[in-house]
Amino acid sequence: MPKYWLNALSRDFGEDSSPHPGVNSTGYSLRLSGKLVVPYSGTYTFRLSSDDGSRLWINNALIANHWSEHSYTGVTGTCVLQSGVGPLVLGVPCV
Repeated sequence: MPKYWLNALSRDFGEDSSPHPGVNSTGYSLRLSGKLVVPYSGTYTFRLSSDDGSRLWINNALIANHWSEHSYTGVTGTCVLQSGVGPLVLGVPCV
């Protein structure tokens, strides 16, 4: 099965900056949602790397849970997917 790589989020708002006017520079979280196109039915492994917490849901199931304060590290999650299009959600806190 081919390998697919996605750099879903690489964003630095800068020291003491917020993502939007009116939002504190700490203590907020991001929840990004979209669609995942699965080209082939099969077992897929996803790697989620973050500095502090992150969570990945696919087809409304939690696949990777890395929700804690930590340095930049990664976790993996595996799931069986059918070909087609399904929901993908990424949650990231900013502490």
